[in-house]
Amino acid sequence: MKRTVLLGVGAFLALCCFLIATIPAAQVIYRLALPSDVRIGKVSGSIWQGRVDKLSINGFYIENVKWKVKAASLLVGRLALELKGGEVRDKSAIALSGPVSFSMFDFSKVSASNLTVYLPTDKMIAKVKFPIRVNMGGRFRVRLNELDFGPHCEQLLGRGEWLNASIDFPSGASDLGNFVADLSCQEENIQIKVAEPNSLGLSFTSVLSPDMQTFQVSGQFKVADNLPDEIKQASQFFGTPDSDGYTRFQL
Repeated sequence: MKRTVLLGVGAFLALCCFLIATIPAAQVIYRLALPSDVRIGKVSGSIWQGRVDKLSINGFYIENVKWKVKAASLLVGRLALELKGGEVRDKSAIALSGPVSFSMFDFSKVSASNLTVYLPTDKMIAKVKFPIRVNMGGRFRVRLNELDFGPHCEQLLGRGEWLNASIDFPSGASDLGNFVADLSCQEENIQIKVAEPNSLGLSFTSVLSPDMQTFQVSGQFKVADNLPDEIKQASQFFGTPDSDGYTRFQL
């Protein structure tokens, strides 16, 4: 009798685990209280391993986002995912890869480590108000070593790179090489710092609001003699060089 009861309980638990493992992701995700700036497209797969055809965060779209859930994280009240989305080879697309975790009690609280994100330059630069119209090429790569965020920047350690940077002029594109930035928290905001050496003699500090809608930039640059005349002419819209040759600016 005892053996029969144990077998029955074991079978019941196995059935429950099977049902939970096969719950369609759409039945769960569409019921979550997600932040207002997050939009979810068509969901497929199970809650443990699934796919979203399109994900929007603050107006930025990521195609074909796949996830795998680390079940053990649920025991401590977190949802830990291994994410992969976008197409790394497509320079016009946002792409990401790496582990991300969320608080089960507040999905605006996100943590990440060793997460890599690729961002098309034109989509990011479009939010910057330059004194003149500027078309820039290349791609941003962001490597987040540590991130604790939500709703404000609590901890951030990472590096951003502007790869194959270029500026488009009527006569063609001018290649500028690569630029490197350090990422950190500045009080509750995101801080981005760029330092020399680079092709523009550029250094600046940018402070980005937690919702990524507003930011301030202050810095300086020095146009070298070997740069194209179009860059020298465009630099005049940012001000007049000081006695040391550097032009200071604020945006």
